[in-house]
Amino acid sequence: ARQQNYAYAFELLRETLMQEPAFWEARQAIRKTQFEKTGIGEKTNIVRQIFAGIMTVIPVFIIGPIYLKKNQPKKAMDLAEKCLIYDPTFLPSLNLLCQGFEALELRRHLVDTLEMAEKYHPKSTGVLNWLVEAYSRVGDGHNALRIQQKIVELSPENQDALGSLKSAAALAAMEEGHWEDADSFHDLIRDKDKSETLEKKGQSVARDEATLQHLIKSAEADVNETDNATNRRNLAKLYRQHEQYDKALECYNRVIEITGTMEANIDVAISETMSESYDKAIKEWQEYAKEDEANREEADKNIKEIAIQKQDMRFERAKERIKYFPGNPEFRYELGEMYFNHKYYSEALKQFQRAQKNPNFRDKSVSFMAKCFMAKKQYDIAVEQLRGILEKLPTMNNFKKDTLYSLGIALEKIGEFDEAADYFKQIYQVDVEFKDIQDKIDAFYARKKKKNKE
Repeated sequence: ARQQNYAYAFELLRETLMQEPAFWEARQAIRKTQFEKTGIGEKTNIVRQIFAGIMTVIPVFIIGPIYLKKNQPKKAMDLAEKCLIYDPTFLPSLNLLCQGFEALELRRHLVDTLEMAEKYHPKSTGVLNWLVEAYSRVGDGHNALRIQQKIVELSPENQDALGSLKSAAALAAMEEGHWEDADSFHDLIRDKDKSETLEKKGQSVARDEATLQHLIKSAEADVNETDNATNRRNLAKLYRQHEQYDKALECYNRVIEITGTMEANIDVAISETMSESYDKAIKEWQEYAKEDEANREEADKNIKEIAIQKQDMRFERAKERIKYFPGNPEFRYELGEMYFNHKYYSEALKQFQRAQKNPNFRDKSVSFMAKCFMAKKQYDIAVEQLRGILEKLPTMNNFKKDTLYSLGIALEKIGEFDEAADYFKQIYQVDVEFKDIQDKIDAFYARKKKKNKE
C-alpha cells in the first residue's frame, strides 16, 4: 500500500509540474517522494546507480536530448523526473533535468538541483563547474568562489581552474562592495583575456553540445582517477551520445576486462552501439544524396549495403547472446523475432516456445508462434493458438487487433469465411484503417451478395 501511495503522489506531482514547471514546492515534494521510495540516505547507493544506469539509457541519452532539440524542455524534465524515481542521485538524469531548467531559465531550480548533485558527487568536476556558472548567474559570488576553490583543490595543476578562481574571487569582491577603486571590471580582474572569458561564460546559456562536452571531460577525469566498471559505463554512454562509437566500444570492452565476465546489459549495449554506428553511416550517405541528385545512386547502393550489414550483425550477435544467457526470455523472444523475419520459421518456433514460459512474453510469443504455424501452412494449429490469446485480451489495442486479424486470415485459409468475418468486423468497428481491413469487409459482403443471388 505504501508503494501505491508513492506512485499516486508521484503521478499527481508530475502532472502538476508539466503544467507549472516553476512550482517550487511541487518540485521539492517530488524529490522527497523519490528519496523516500528508494531509501537513499546521505550517500549514493552503488546498486541503485547501476540499476538506474540500465533502466534510463534510452530516456536519458536518446529521448531526452531529442525533446531538448525540439524545444520541448517540459517533456525532457518530466522524463528526467521519471528516471530519477530509480535513483534521485543518478547524475545523467539530474543533468537532463538541469538542461531543462536552463532552457526555461529556472535559475533557482537549477542551483538547487546542482547543489544536490554536488552533495552526492563531490568530485565530479562537471557538476562543480556547472554550479560555479549557475551561482555566477544569480550573483552569488561567495558560493561561486567556494566551489571554484574546491575545483582547484581537486586539480591544483589545472591552469584554467586557477584562472577561473581569480575571476570568482573578483566576482565575490564585487558582491561584497570592494570595487570602488576599480575603473572597470577589467581592471579588477587585471587580465583582459580571463575577463572576456568570464563575461562570455556569464552571458551564455550552455547548449546541448557544450554541456555534453562538459560531462565527457568530467567522466574522463573520473575514469583517470578511478578506472572501475561504473565509471567506464558512464563514460561509454556519453561517448555514444556524442557519436564517438569506437571510444564507447573501448569502454564496454574495458568493463568486461574489469568484471571478468560478459554481463547481459553490456552485451546489449555493445550491440546497440554498433547499430548506432551503422545508423550514423546511413545518415551520412543520406545527407550526401541530398547535396546533389547525381549522388543518389551511389548513396542508395551504400545505404542498402550498410542496412544489410547492420541486420546481419544484430542477427549474429543475438545468436551468440543466447549461448551466454540461455535462460533469458527477452533474448529468446528477440532472437525468435529475427529468425521469423529471416523466414527461419522452425528455428523461430523453438525460441518463442522457450520465451512463452515467462508471463511477460507469453502472449507476444504465442502470437508469433501462430504466425510461424501459418507460414508453415499449419493453419488449424495457428487458430487454436490465437483463440487462446484472445481469451486474455479484454482491451482493444493494437496487439488485440493484430491477433484478431491473424486469426481471421488463418480461418480464411481453412475455408471458415463467415467466422473470419466476425473477427474482421471487431477490428472494423474501431479502426477502419487497420491494414487492409476495409478490403476484407468489402470482400465478405461481396461474397454474401453473390451467394444470395445464387
